[in-house]
Amino acid sequence: MLLACRVVLASTPGRTLASAVQKPAELVGVCTRESSAVVRTETRATVRAQNLPHRCSYCLVVDAAQQRVLVQKRVAWKETYPSHFDPCPGGVMGPDETFEENAARELAEEMGIVAGSALAPRPPEPLFDFWFEDATIRNWGRLFKVTFEGDLADLSLQDEEVESVSWMDRAELARLLDTGPVCPDAALACRRWLASSESESP
Repeated sequence: MLLACRVVLASTPGRTLASAVQKPAELVGVCTRESSAVVRTETRATVRAQNLPHRCSYCLVVDAAQQRVLVQKRVAWKETYPSHFDPCPGGVMGPDETFEENAARELAEEMGIVAGSALAPRPPEPLFDFWFEDATIRNWGRLFKVTFEGDLADLSLQDEEVESVSWMDRAELARLLDTGPVCPDAALACRRWLASSESESP
């Protein structure tokens, strides 16, 4: 069963849109602060300019032993949180996409991880929904866990989005969340996942 939570971070000075909006004409499903249900459609450029509530998928990619997490570093020209580490690759959702469809699409586009393939045989597993808000973005997210049984050399990174990737164990990920720079929405999801993982440990 999916659980939902809400977090509002204190506003940071200014908007963190360091570069031109990528795919400005792309259609995005706009929702509300109260619900992830789509209420209308706007372009990505409008969503960014007005910081409209929308939906995003987040994918926690773990190794076969469930001990390491795949962490990417965003390119310097990314429109939000450039050059930040991102432990939850995913993306903004179209108006008609489900969270599951978007997660699978974004994983394939950004990392070359194809759900149902030999290296990722199981579909993304939904963990929980959450609301995130700061001066840059406002969105409902759904965190998925994806088991990747390959090596870094098996990945196909999207040059427009990803600068580099690396494996981190849970202790290294926890330190990264403390030191940064990490995308704050992904950091929120990872902290909750780490806390729940610890509580479930024998």
